[in-house]
Amino acid sequence: MTASPAEPHVSFILAFHQHQPVGNFDNVFQEALNRCYEPFLDFLESHPSFRVSLHYSGCLFDWLEAHRPNFLTRLARLAYRNQIEMIGGGYYEPILSIIPERDAVGQLLRMNDYLQKRFKKTPRGFWLAERVWEPKLPRLAADADLLYTVTDDTHFSMAGMAEEDIRDFYVTEEEGRLLYVFPIQKELRYLVPFKEPHETLEFLKKKAGGQKTVITFADDGEKFGMWPGTYQWVYKDGWLERFAAALEENKSWLRLKTFSEVIAEERPRGHIYLPTASYEEMLEWSLSLKKGKRFYEVRRNLENSGLWREAEPFLHSGYFKNFMNKYPEVRWMRQRMQYTSRRVEKIQNARKKKEAESALWKGECNCPYWHGVFGGLYLHHLRRSTYENLIEADVISSEANRNFKSGALHWEQIDINQDGQLECILENPLLKLFIIPHQGGRLSELDVKPLRLNVLDTVTRREEAYHSKIKVGHGESGAGTASIHDLARTVPPQVMERLAFDNYDRGSMLDWIFDPQMSFEDYRKGKLKILAPTVAEVYEFKKLKDGILLEREVMFAQGGQIRLQKRVVLSDRATVITEISLQNISGSSLRFLFGQEWNFTFFEKMENQQRLQTFTVQDNWSRGNVEIRSDKPFNYWQYPIETLAQTEKDYQLMHQGLCIFPHWQIEIPKGGEWRGKVEWIFSDAGRPLSR
Repeated sequence: MTASPAEPHVSFILAFHQHQPVGNFDNVFQEALNRCYEPFLDFLESHPSFRVSLHYSGCLFDWLEAHRPNFLTRLARLAYRNQIEMIGGGYYEPILSIIPERDAVGQLLRMNDYLQKRFKKTPRGFWLAERVWEPKLPRLAADADLLYTVTDDTHFSMAGMAEEDIRDFYVTEEEGRLLYVFPIQKELRYLVPFKEPHETLEFLKKKAGGQKTVITFADDGEKFGMWPGTYQWVYKDGWLERFAAALEENKSWLRLKTFSEVIAEERPRGHIYLPTASYEEMLEWSLSLKKGKRFYEVRRNLENSGLWREAEPFLHSGYFKNFMNKYPEVRWMRQRMQYTSRRVEKIQNARKKKEAESALWKGECNCPYWHGVFGGLYLHHLRRSTYENLIEADVISSEANRNFKSGALHWEQIDINQDGQLECILENPLLKLFIIPHQGGRLSELDVKPLRLNVLDTVTRREEAYHSKIKVGHGESGAGTASIHDLARTVPPQVMERLAFDNYDRGSMLDWIFDPQMSFEDYRKGKLKILAPTVAEVYEFKKLKDGILLEREVMFAQGGQIRLQKRVVLSDRATVITEISLQNISGSSLRFLFGQEWNFTFFEKMENQQRLQTFTVQDNWSRGNVEIRSDKPFNYWQYPIETLAQTEKDYQLMHQGLCIFPHWQIEIPKGGEWRGKVEWIFSDAGRPLSR
């Protein structure tokens, strides 16, 4: 395709974002390097006129420094010859708007420092993780001496801008702090690298509309080798070579530029104030179950009627922070992170503070704080890594801010999850417990500090809007060069048979009062026969010298009433003791099944047992073992917690943990009382824990 002199001059910005989450498996980093990062770098070295802007997350930089430093040396050569512009960002790829501002600026500055030291280049702009925009960002960017960022055209459309004006770049401000914003063209994200190059050129001409203009493509570098089918398509089948050749052939009207070059040569197209937004798919994923299903229906109806393209600019869906309402696990993790940040901020020792900040910032990596076409929250190893780093920062803070004496118990009341009610923290040198009295007196988190392990890290089995799209059957989950948003996915029928959803939010130390005839299969499938509500009810609490007392009066649906008390004791030998008292304060005897549900992050599966007084749950992966001892024989039910989650390749049945339910068949006469005591003894693969 040859350009004529009358055709417009288009400045075409190509920007690529490379990232692997903190805690991802080494083999995934290696595969991404082999199939994506290294082939693309090889291509850049052999095509010096192919000029691009590149962003690598600090998580990836850390791995490359440890495993392939020569890659970074090669990258530095390209930066030296000004073929690439290095883009900054939050070092460990946080969503800047959901972490404390001091951490956001700190992470931006850390990346600035790294790029200056490693590549002798100070970044002028920053990559906005998941393009999650909030109006305060210009102020944070200015504090880190950053001049520009990139967002999606969705952001500009939501601000009311006409489609033909979404091009070039704009200036925005917050409290007088300026920031240049480049709009990413969504259509390009579906063309590059999935369609032949001539389709991209046609789009660029059409978008330019006969005017001198700037057009931006910015997206994940993993699309060039890691997404299904793309390694073969981009490198083996020669798409990237054809793309570069097409750009070279059309250089009379089309020039590759970097962001900084455009800012130096052009003026902003105008002023803009952007609303809270992200890319369109992210906003859809953040919708609640009911709203998500309805959104898909409305969209499908509009597409079938041919009205979607016309209606799309006026229809916008969710908000990133909705993930914290949609998934209580995300809300807790985020509030836990902010709690830890406040503790780190109080550290006076500079060396200790820097050490704690590094762990904290790793725990702010965005990936487990949301869920969409990528596994996100449902990826067990990413959640585990987040908690591992938050606990590490917390332990450093505890050591720096106060010293535990042998057997000392720290007791704290604080509204961690920002719901207007107090949570309780019990902590000693080995364990840290977070108890929520107003949610059934549940245990929300239990940290085995020497292992840096939250043993209760799991998720609720919930229905997702995309489950309605599942095709049951066999066959391939999709191939070729389709975008992952368009891949057809199927699920084998035997997987669907194992699928179950919960009608309550999971936690631990949950008191259940069931019909005595309820079966294990009913329990596993979530078909609970509840006689009296407890797990979401408000418990009164009282501070004790060695723990906490939780209690409430429980009304049975068919008549009857008990006073339920549970005394939680944190001993100095890595043991949590729960002492249960059930007092029948009704006018007749009561018969029911009572038990306490605990949901552990463990992988090892056990068999159901009857009439036990001691039992050990072992987990070889985490090394976090727990021995259960009871003063009364108990029956033991357990099942694996599994969720069917969408990933970039297919739907996967993911193991999330192990539900453990020691329980008793109980009959209490009028005025009578039942008492029980259970010890939960934590160890390091059977060895006693030590600081």
